[in-house]
Amino acid sequence: MIASVLKACTRQALDFALPPRCAGCGTIVGDTHSFCVDCWNGIEFLGEGGCGTCGLPLQATEATTCGVCLANPPRIERTRAAVAYGDLSRSLAIRLKYGRKVAIAWTMARYMAPLIEPATAPILVPVPLHRSRLWQRGFNQSALVAK
Repeated sequence: MIASVLKACTRQALDFALPPRCAGCGTIVGDTHSFCVDCWNGIEFLGEGGCGTCGLPLQATEATTCGVCLANPPRIERTRAAVAYGDLSRSLAIRLKYGRKVAIAWTMARYMAPLIEPATAPILVPVPLHRSRLWQRGFNQSALVAK
């Protein structure tokens, strides 16, 4: 009881001293690991639509699988992306990988998590880094997001 009250008080003090910032531009926002209105509008969320195997957006069709996956089915059962690759998502990935902004991994994971179907017991496999890259960066960015 006392520990939870102390934790809440500490959190409020930290939020006052160091308010949450937008992951995209750094402006003050209301919640940690979120985006301001301008950055939010600059992100194209893909949602649940798209190819059931590779996640490629399927527009103007009732198909659930893209032509590539029908012609040459991949070995992986399902791949998903939370957002389309654009200027903001590119800058987030670059800042995570090369700018050592590891908190961006939590922001990315927050928006990827709803795409996981818990009933299927998903396996998240981070892409391994070459040993020299791991030593250079000090962390594996895909492992941070998967965690």
